[in-house]
Amino acid sequence: MAGRGSSSDVRITLNHRDLTRVNKAFQGWPSIMTKITRLATHQSLSMAVRHLKIYPPPPLGSSYRRTGLLGRRWMYEERAITVSANRIRGSVWNVTPYAQWVQDETRQTKVHRARWTSVQQVTRGPFLKMYIKFFTHALNRAARNLIGQE
Repeated sequence: MAGRGSSSDVRITLNHRDLTRVNKAFQGWPSIMTKITRLATHQSLSMAVRHLKIYPPPPLGSSYRRTGLLGRRWMYEERAITVSANRIRGSVWNVTPYAQWVQDETRQTKVHRARWTSVQQVTRGPFLKMYIKFFTHALNRAARNLIGQE
């Protein structure tokens, strides 16, 4: 802790006009937070869907003809993102009946294991780090906006 009057002291003086401006800015904070968390969730879900749609190369010697149906049916809806005081929720899904046997780690058949990206994989590891970056960037931008630097 710096001593009185040292060069490392930080002093902030706010007058009535400054306090009014700060108060007004913080009144909008809940709606700003909703907006930015919704945007970061949208980015995260979009990234997850993009990766779930990727087909691995077929196994050697496979003659099975792929239709692309599984990849086309990965989706999310931006309007289905819900935000409350302590939670934000978004979902990706696939209505293809066999999706669980291909891209769900707990139900994946042996032939698909370690080849297909699973739903669980897009919620952890490098993906999770990317989602955190989306939220961090959104929060930093909102904070800069709040103090008038953007």
